[in-house]
Amino acid sequence: MFDTSKSIFKKNEEVYKIYINSSIQRVNLKLEYLIVKLAISWRNNITHYNSTTKLTNEENNYIKQYCLTDKNAVKCGLDASRMIENFNSGGCPSFKEVTFLIAKIIQYVTDLDGFFFRKC
Repeated sequence: MFDTSKSIFKKNEEVYKIYINSSIQRVNLKLEYLIVKLAISWRNNITHYNSTTKLTNEENNYIKQYCLTDKNAVKCGLDASRMIENFNSGGCPSFKEVTFLIAKIIQYVTDLDGFFFRKC
């Protein structure tokens, strides 16, 4: 479908572009997309010496705003502002943050699977 070599970051970008440009979107996946982007960036920044990927202020604000009402964020007691600060300062994610990231990644993949298999 697209050439992204081995970059999971680029694959996430391309898959989300296909989804948002489709006329058969089922749900708004922007929060999930941004959480996956955050998780990949966080992993890359910790693992790779020269990686300094950041989210934009708009993306940070979207995450903070929508996490206030997200059932997974509320369930695990996530403080989205603290999570963003932790990411931006180069810290490691807390247990709550990891729990939330994993839950949102699972939700994102599940919704995208439904979308792409429906398109086939």
